[in-house]
Amino acid sequence: MDKLEQPSTNEQANHSPAARRRLDLRGWLVGGLIAVLVAVALVLGAAAWLFGTRSGLDAAIAVGQRATDGALWIEGAQGRLLGPLKIDALHYHTEDLRLDLQTLELAWQPAALFGRKLVVDRLAVERIDFAQRGEEKDEAEREPLVAPEDLQIPLEIELSRLELGRFELHEWAPEPDDAPPAAGFWVAGLSAALGSDGRHHQVRELALELPQGRVMLEAALDGLKPFALTGDIRFDGLIEERPLEARLSASGTLLAPHAELTAAAEGLNAHVVAEAAPFEPMPLRALKLEAGEIDPSAFAEGLPHAALRLEAELAAVAEDGSLPAEPQSAGPNLASPNLAGPNLVGPFRLLNRQPAAVDAGGIPVASVSGRLDLKPTAINVDELDIRLPGDGRIGGRLAWQPPAASDAGAETDRAGQSKVADIGQLVAVLELAGIDTRALDTRLPRQRLAGRIDAEADAQRQQAELALTLGAARIDARAELLAQAAGEAAAGDPAVDASAAGKPAAGGDAPAAGETVAAAPPRRFSVNARLREVDPRALLPEAPKARLNLDLDASGELPEAGLPQAVQVVFQIPDSRLEDLALGGKGRLRLEGERLPEVALDLNIAGNSLVAEGAWGAPGDVLKFALDALKLDALGHGLAGKASASGRLSGTLELPSGELQFFGEALRLPGGVRLLGVNGVGRLDAGADGPFQLSMGLSGLGPTARDADGRVQPDWLANARLSASGTRARHDIELDLATPELDGAGDTLKLSLKGGLQAPTAQRPGPRWLGELSALESAGRFAARLLAPARLDLSPEAASIGEARLDLGEKDACTCRKPPGRRSGAWRAGP
Repeated sequence: MDKLEQPSTNEQANHSPAARRRLDLRGWLVGGLIAVLVAVALVLGAAAWLFGTRSGLDAAIAVGQRATDGALWIEGAQGRLLGPLKIDALHYHTEDLRLDLQTLELAWQPAALFGRKLVVDRLAVERIDFAQRGEEKDEAEREPLVAPEDLQIPLEIELSRLELGRFELHEWAPEPDDAPPAAGFWVAGLSAALGSDGRHHQVRELALELPQGRVMLEAALDGLKPFALTGDIRFDGLIEERPLEARLSASGTLLAPHAELTAAAEGLNAHVVAEAAPFEPMPLRALKLEAGEIDPSAFAEGLPHAALRLEAELAAVAEDGSLPAEPQSAGPNLASPNLAGPNLVGPFRLLNRQPAAVDAGGIPVASVSGRLDLKPTAINVDELDIRLPGDGRIGGRLAWQPPAASDAGAETDRAGQSKVADIGQLVAVLELAGIDTRALDTRLPRQRLAGRIDAEADAQRQQAELALTLGAARIDARAELLAQAAGEAAAGDPAVDASAAGKPAAGGDAPAAGETVAAAPPRRFSVNARLREVDPRALLPEAPKARLNLDLDASGELPEAGLPQAVQVVFQIPDSRLEDLALGGKGRLRLEGERLPEVALDLNIAGNSLVAEGAWGAPGDVLKFALDALKLDALGHGLAGKASASGRLSGTLELPSGELQFFGEALRLPGGVRLLGVNGVGRLDAGADGPFQLSMGLSGLGPTARDADGRVQPDWLANARLSASGTRARHDIELDLATPELDGAGDTLKLSLKGGLQAPTAQRPGPRWLGELSALESAGRFAARLLAPARLDLSPEAASIGEARLDLGEKDACTCRKPPGRRSGAWRAGP
């Protein structure tokens, strides 16, 4: 029997489990490789379609629009992403930003990316419009600049040509309309070439047009710290319609750049050298400035003439007086306990080669010098020395600290804004010596001004103290203005219902209906002054000659707007003279809203006095006054005779009432008028629209001048009497006039009016009296008598009278009528 055939060793190995696993792995590898190749082919195909076809471009635009929720949209796209590419318009609008590009063209070499290089042959944009919502931040909220650690980029870049037709930066408008936005800052005609090997960056041949002129720039920057920097900027244009050429050269490093500026223009030459530290709290480390000569009148009409030259040399100094270390860190020097950084300290000097008085159109200052100390949080001027023409001098110091956002004392409104303009903190101490007032203004008398001025001011409190001498005069004064916090306002001040008043809250936003907004607290002021031997002509050439002594104490409250509502004044005028007339008096006044709760005045000039005492403005108040001018001739100005008036004022501002009595005798008045005598009484009850009575008479009214023969000219009126009673709306007026008798005959006139003042209307906005001429009778050379009342309409613009029938005695009667269409002027008479 034959033996069964045994399988070979190889066959057994191929059918073993390990062999089967190797075969399966080989199949997976082959299949996976095929799948990867297929996927790569698909990706490459998709990329080729996306980047190399017009339909791929359209698909990419659609994806971008969907990814930005419609904020991005593109019009008129042509070409391929691989280039060349042209887009008619590109828009990107969000709630806080609007960017519009017109006619964008791109030509680049994508194959260069495989060599880690970006090559752009041409990138051109015809126009860019940009607007962004501004974000208001206080200085304390602004993040400081931080120095970079590395400015290298992963690719080489070669941008052969960059072109921009026009760029405009617009103010933010919440809802733009179809009208083109108003032009703001703009740049036009920009062209440049840019390059970088990844570390060294260059800007070559950059040129652009600004509103003021043309700018050319070249710059290079190393991407490794400390970032070596070189650059050159040239400007050629017009400033205030005057040609200006300027050049700025930069060197050093980005952390500590060195800049040198030269500028030349008509009336201006300047040279500035600066050492900067842009990432430090104090961005300047040294500054040297030379500028001049400058004539301010050459730059704007109305400015004074001068020949000014400015020199300054400042250097950074640490708080301990040492020079600060060269900036190397990526931010502020945290090792210093004072993060404010170094100060910029040094001398400055302003020279004026042509000082002149103010009335001559000049600046009456010969020089200003001092030591300037610039800190990140303050500006100080020490050793201030101002020299004036005529050996005058002002010395002292100035200090100003800008407003701090963290000031807790500033009062704010409901929107968080300060109700008082925050001016920071200002301190001034000035010593004045030997100042010739005539050298300041030739219209002033020559007197020497000297003394001291101390002033301090911030958002809550401003005060000044003066101790001055001006010739023989002495002025000592102190003034203070204090802003009250809301809690310090007088208790009981009413809140304002903004909804009822129809006014927005202090912050500008209208409050909710019924919301009450507290009125802004008033500011308190006080003035204490003592003046001795002061002649006001030393300060105001047109003022009258005087020698004034005055003690004044005034205080009160100033509202946010409008006139003061609470004021108290106490004054005394001892032993003074006005135009060589004795002047004296004292007084006390107090104002509360529309009321004067206290009035006490006693004034005297050249023997003529005014006395007032009492209160006025509230029910029950009575203010009595008396004027006794018994020496009018002592006042000059063509006055002579005696006059007196007395009375009482009561009621309120809306409903005034009072009484008045007056008389005068042997009066001489300005304008060459004499009056033998006058007297009268008047009364007003229950306000301006209440009942009133007035009765007055005069005699001997005529000219003071004599005729050609030196004789006294006759009077115009021998006597006159006027009486009126009633109300504004309805009253009676009677007038009697008589002329002197000439050649044994004189003229008389009596007339009566009935009517009243009319309320203004849109057609007749001015005052208007409407009524009737109820009686008229004249005797003498012209005899006439009104037979019936005639309608009368009087106003500043026109006068008209209705039909008036007159009895002319022997001449029978006539009727006067207004010509048709005539509102004023002559009337005709007929039988």
